[in-house]
Amino acid sequence: MTRSATSRTDVKGRRPKIIAREFLATERGPKLDNLLSSAEQAKLATIATLLEYQTGGVAIYSEGEDAHFLYLIDSGIVRISRHMPNGDRPVLGFMWPGDPFGIAEDGHYVNSAESLTASSIFR
Repeated sequence: MTRSATSRTDVKGRRPKIIAREFLATERGPKLDNLLSSAEQAKLATIATLLEYQTGGVAIYSEGEDAHFLYLIDSGIVRISRHMPNGDRPVLGFMWPGDPFGIAEDGHYVNSAESLTASSIFR
């Protein structure tokens, strides 16, 4: 990758930190080992509900809805977006297996989430 001389990181003499993740998971099951202890993972497994989406294009929640759950992707891909006043819907990010999403603000979801593929999601 080539950087231009006017890049902000080049001007300051620093390079950005790049964090990458594999596109294909080799293990099955929720991947929370970097977030929760073994005991916390076992507790979560006893209270979580697995949602299975057979196709993509299904809304998981919409911006502004009352937030009741935090989600964790077991398999599949989820698109996070937000509706703008002018009607645009920019994509804020894509979530992959092992990613948590659905954090609320003041009891409401601040963005929308949609499964892009057949997915399994814990809530």
